[in-house]
Amino acid sequence: GAGGSGIDLRAIMPGGLMVLAAALLYCVFGFFPWYTQNFGCGLPDLPQGVPCSVSFNAWRRESAVFSAIVFLLAGGAFLVKARKGIPAPKVPLDLIALGAVVLGDLFFLITFFSVKAGTFGIARGWGLWVDLVVVIGINGGAVLQFISKGA
Repeated sequence: GAGGSGIDLRAIMPGGLMVLAAALLYCVFGFFPWYTQNFGCGLPDLPQGVPCSVSFNAWRRESAVFSAIVFLLAGGAFLVKARKGIPAPKVPLDLIALGAVVLGDLFFLITFFSVKAGTFGIARGWGLWVDLVVVIGINGGAVLQFISKGA
């Protein structure tokens, strides 16, 4: 009936909620510069109005897109867990989410280390550093939820 439906966020607090919020933040900060490339900045003969640097966001790298999708899936697993009236799967959702977070970590690390900073004027952008902190939060939330539920 209608009484068995709804979302009980207490079932995923605090870790699952951390993962869900951080996964959304990860996607938001993915639109900001993850990499910048400077070429000719500071040269005296650079014509007026010509950009001397460009930036690239997470959505330009396949591994970063995969990490965002997997982190969102981990958050989604916790949302499913919070939904009342859904029978529990044979494998605990906390374990599924933790596995998804580890996979997301792998894709994030591939993105983080695949472009060598310093080569051809490439540097890691501030969006990437913020998302590194967000990834740490995602991991902390997933581990906290996994441990707190004794899965």
